[in-house]
Amino acid sequence: MSNVKNANKEAIKMLLSGATLSKVPCPYCHGVRVIKNGYALCIQCGQKPNQKNYEDKKQNRSKINKLSSNENSIIILNEKFNKLCNKLENEDDYDVQYKILLVAEIILNILPKLK
Repeated sequence: MSNVKNANKEAIKMLLSGATLSKVPCPYCHGVRVIKNGYALCIQCGQKPNQKNYEDKKQNRSKINKLSSNENSIIILNEKFNKLCNKLENEDDYDVQYKILLVAEIILNILPKLK
């Protein structure tokens, strides 16, 4: 319980310093998340990214910014495609599965054009 209280206090501090509420729910409990500079914190369960993953993502973003726009687009689309595949694997709702597959198909059609 104290973990959730600490998360609420941290979320309040984040909101006061310019964070926003995320449209994407927490993947663990589907609760509301507060996000600032790519750092997401769930208000309901207290889940947050571990520091190593957060630092790795920041480093990857800085590498991406140095690449050409086509290389950048390819990397971003590959990341999106992987996220969609993970989401599809855990999704039971057929309507949501259909939407995910449509977006995945669009990405697969775009990727060869960028290479």
